[in-house]
Amino acid sequence: MVRSTVFLIACLSVRAFGQDLNFQTVQKLPATVNSEFEESMPLLAPDGKTLYFSRFMHPSNNGGKYSGTDVWVSTFDAAKRGWQKSDNDKVNFNNRGSQAVVGISAKGDVLYLLNTSSTKKVNGIYFSKLLSSGWTTPELIPIEGIDSQGFFSPYVSPDFDVIIFSMKGTDSRGQEDLYVSTKNANGQWSKLKNMGPTINTSGFEISPFLSADKKRLYFSSDGHSGKGDADVFYSDRMYDNWEIWSVPKNLGEPVNSKGFDAYFSLYGDSVAFFASNRDGKFSDIYRSSVNKQKSVVPGQQTATENAYQSASKTDSAKSKEVYLTSAEIQALLGLKLDTKIKFAPGSFHVEDKSRELLFFIANKVAARKDVALRLVGYSDGTGSEGYSLELARMRATSIRDFFISNGLEYHTIVSQGNADRHAGQTGLVEILFYKR
Repeated sequence: MVRSTVFLIACLSVRAFGQDLNFQTVQKLPATVNSEFEESMPLLAPDGKTLYFSRFMHPSNNGGKYSGTDVWVSTFDAAKRGWQKSDNDKVNFNNRGSQAVVGISAKGDVLYLLNTSSTKKVNGIYFSKLLSSGWTTPELIPIEGIDSQGFFSPYVSPDFDVIIFSMKGTDSRGQEDLYVSTKNANGQWSKLKNMGPTINTSGFEISPFLSADKKRLYFSSDGHSGKGDADVFYSDRMYDNWEIWSVPKNLGEPVNSKGFDAYFSLYGDSVAFFASNRDGKFSDIYRSSVNKQKSVVPGQQTATENAYQSASKTDSAKSKEVYLTSAEIQALLGLKLDTKIKFAPGSFHVEDKSRELLFFIANKVAARKDVALRLVGYSDGTGSEGYSLELARMRATSIRDFFISNGLEYHTIVSQGNADRHAGQTGLVEILFYKR
């Protein structure tokens, strides 16, 4: 793979701030997703089963093999345990130029797009809304300060408050640098600002991706010390400042290889997708599952990945947490509520009907500095133990990410998965309250 073989191309949105991660053996997605041509920029929708990605040089692209990139879509079939055959006609905005999904709204009903051609100057990104009739015609979102000299790669946060750009600007330190634009209370976007010398080097920095709490940045670079043509790195934002970052760390093997590794995205602190050309000339899409090693957030509890227990029956040898009684929870919330959040079979997507309750809980807990949460996810009781545990984790972390995006602090929430089919719980996440 090359960084970009079209005139203008794009990039892509979860969080793992305060903890080290290690990854299981990577897996190339099947031929229903990958092909002999170039696939890159995978981005998973909030429903957990719709994968958007870009494909280059495919004869079925709009305009043919030698036009730009098209957006292709594959859907995961939980019953068949596999990704279905991808196609480029599920969206109606592909054209002879280059299209790419560079962000998805929290509800999945808005796609943020790169929509370019070699004859048009780039002065913003685009968005398309999902209606009953399909996706709307992309509309421009103008951003001040875009002065790209070639490669251009934005990422849009799900809440549409932050956009990070990879481009070669007039003040770039080498090749492409990362820039940031934030939205103010009036809905106006700030002029692009270089993210500083800790992140940017004399080489290129591309494919930015933010965690859900916007405190950890993932990106690829050939300017920081790495294994291959481009490696994936991460850095944590300091002092709530977009120009002050921790020294980037290499994500290491097995994600990084001697080839080109980029367009990394992480979901629910559990599943990652990225693009790599480690197996050939062109890049393919890979996935990996996450094993959490340790937390560096003071006061956060940890648990072994293979020995999760129901938090309602906490082993005092492993945890000093003192849980609120039903009466105390009712006093905290102001009414009696069922705090078990249900999920559709095979999904870790937080359903709309649950969001209002979760938002209510977030507001109540945010007002109390002496209360923290433990989220215990449960699978559907089907599939292998590994599949069950992963689904349970992803459900818990999806709710944690929702809480964090609605004002709760990361260190006040612990999430875990429970694959025990005899625990008496299936298809839900149990919210437990404890004193801190």
